[in-house]
Amino acid sequence: MNFVKSALLSAATLGALATFSIGSVSADQTSSTSTTTSATASSAESASGTTSANFNLTQGGGTNPGTNPQTDKGALSLTSVPDGLDFGSHAIGDLQTSGEMNLSKTDNSNLTVQDYRGYGTDKTWKVSAQLSQFAPQSGDTTKTIDATLNANFGQAGGATGISSQGAQTVFESTGTNATNGVGTKTAALSANGTNLTIAQTSRQYLQAANYTGTVTWTLTNTAN
Repeated sequence: MNFVKSALLSAATLGALATFSIGSVSADQTSSTSTTTSATASSAESASGTTSANFNLTQGGGTNPGTNPQTDKGALSLTSVPDGLDFGSHAIGDLQTSGEMNLSKTDNSNLTVQDYRGYGTDKTWKVSAQLSQFAPQSGDTTKTIDATLNANFGQAGGATGISSQGAQTVFESTGTNATNGVGTKTAALSANGTNLTIAQTSRQYLQAANYTGTVTWTLTNTAN
């Protein structure tokens, strides 16, 4: 009876080993087959997964609005314009021939456009300027003077005549000035080549007085 149980147990053991083997297994192959089966069962399995990541961007930004901001920081802003244009002191007689006065100094010479509308096919802009008449601060204040400001913005295209006759484009997003919605561009007013010329028709009204005028700078979004 014990012999029969042992024989049946041995047969069951060999049958279990055979289920992990490829092909038939003989009694001589039992040891090597067990080794292979053990290695396969203990091999580490790998797994992978994914995690999504995202962010959102809004138009606008920039942290340095300039020394003379004309608008709030935003998608498209004019953040700095030249100011404190000083053309010095001159004798009335010296202006009768050419009427020209060179720029002596300026408090701030930068014309800066900040463009953070975002990248796109058309993110163009332009800056235009118009000069008011010059008014005397004493004497006959009704006798205003027409003049032309020849402003030399080197990288913006050279000297540009700015007068009271209408707005003149002085800086625009072409060539190296293009911001494409993701940058800031600055044009510096150069004292070399910048002058103020009194109109011939106004020279007869020149008085011994201090004259003041205003340049109005306008940024326009020209994108379609």
